Amino acid sequence: MIDAPAMGRILGPNLTTGNGSVTAGFSPADWDRIVRHGIKRDGKPALMPSQDFRGMSDRELADIVVFLRAQPAVDRRMPAPTLGPVGKMLVATGKFILSADLIQHDSPHPSTPPETGPTVEFGRHLAATCVGCHGDNLGGGPIVAGDPSWPPAANLTLAGLGDWTFDQFVTAMREGKRPDGTHLRNPMAELLPYAQRMTETELQALWSYLRSVPPVEDRE
Repeated sequence: MIDAPAMGRILGPNLTTGNGSVTAGFSPADWDRIVRHGIKRDGKPALMPSQDFRGMSDRELADIVVFLRAQPAVDRRMPAPTLGPVGKMLVATGKFILSADLIQHDSPHPSTPPETGPTVEFGRHLAATCVGCHGDNLGGGPIVAGDPSWPPAANLTLAGLGDWTFDQFVTAMREGKRPDGTHLRNPMAELLPYAQRMTETELQALWSYLRSVPPVEDRE
């Protein structure tokens, strides 16, 4: 996930059932804690960006667990995360904040996701995975738990999107290009393979929701 000498080395763990798995023997409560609360089985905070998944429904989390358990076992033990000098400084100064410290842990989780459709409600659900970088109000700004080389997250409210059209939004999500022809930068550029798999209905819903969010002064 991050492999930069100054920042540190944080690699994705093995989620299969093979040797080296970090989820072997997980109970439903363990899955809930790590995915939606950013807390490991031993009670310590994790590097998991769980603020993006705190609104995930029980059904969606169960679907993901079933999918992971159906994958072939891979025997691979990943090295533990290490922090470089910049990463250590960010942690020491409180500028690298873990999800467990950002989440309101007593908030209930929905049992099922909203009905799929080009609606604001469904779009709000999809946009939950945007808040880790763009903020709870989607106003953008410095990414709290990101690589210092990343630019500030864009303002996704009306104040930031301005006169963007839906077609321009789709081009940005499908091709990584803004209306002025410039390319999206990391980390958004790295997410394009996932955005490209979104359905037309999902894109319409997300756009509907973004157009409904109260404008926030552009802080980029």
